[in-house]
Amino acid sequence: MGATVSVQVFPKGTNPVKAANLFDGYVGRPMGLTSQKIYFEPGEFPANKWDNSVGDLANAGVELILCFKPSPHYPYGDLSSLAETLKMYRAAGVTGGVVLWQEPELAANDLSPSDFFKMWNAYGPTVRKYYPLIFNVGAEKGEPIQDSYYPGNVSGNTRADAILVDFYCETYVRRHVTLATLEKRADRANPPIPIGIGELGVTTCKNVPTKAEFASFVKYLETVFTNRISAGRKNSYIMYWNGNKPHQSGVNSISGPDDWKITYLDNMYNALAAASKKAYRLRGHDLGPARA
Repeated sequence: MGATVSVQVFPKGTNPVKAANLFDGYVGRPMGLTSQKIYFEPGEFPANKWDNSVGDLANAGVELILCFKPSPHYPYGDLSSLAETLKMYRAAGVTGGVVLWQEPELAANDLSPSDFFKMWNAYGPTVRKYYPLIFNVGAEKGEPIQDSYYPGNVSGNTRADAILVDFYCETYVRRHVTLATLEKRADRANPPIPIGIGELGVTTCKNVPTKAEFASFVKYLETVFTNRISAGRKNSYIMYWNGNKPHQSGVNSISGPDDWKITYLDNMYNALAAASKKAYRLRGHDLGPARA
């Protein structure tokens, strides 16, 4: 398990590696120093690995899910820029995977499934030369919407190497969304692909679940992913979102060792570690080596 740790929830001047260390100290598990997401703005393609904290986190051994937003419409003019950035990261030893337009279903992204597939096919083959290509969708809009954006549903689309779902407790307990639809897609791919959680948290809106509801949500995830391990199916990255945005009610961040959410996350971490019969440090998904 990992955790994307926003420096904004820590004292001013805290760098990303220190923030990850602080978070891991609070939860008592090496999550922030295992895997994190890096979010790039539309059209942002760093020229060196130190931009956007990538270099510091990579040097600390963190696997990074690099979330890019290249030009989403024809003539897809960011292809060379994306390729150069990925080539640079690969040569610098940055490990992890690449997402193209995280949560494409959101209205703010203005991407229909058809638009998304065309963009995916324009940039995806280049991504796969350097890194696993990850389909990352949000859970909030419901399972039919998630499924409509899954590239594997259309013959001829570039293959996804993994699925990540950004999934918050409020979506599970109030909107009754589960992982069932995309879990089936992952397992029915040929060959099957891993599925995991890109962002795990309490809420993305002002509706705040109770502690009991959060406990049931984390237990649900724990059950899904431990059952997958027992059945010999592949899990991908599972990452907590330790940050806050103005509409998230301030409840996602863990900024001290007494936070009420820690117990539930620790229980899930321990269950996954026991099920996998691996060392204490749970890393990313089983995708094989990154492509040269």
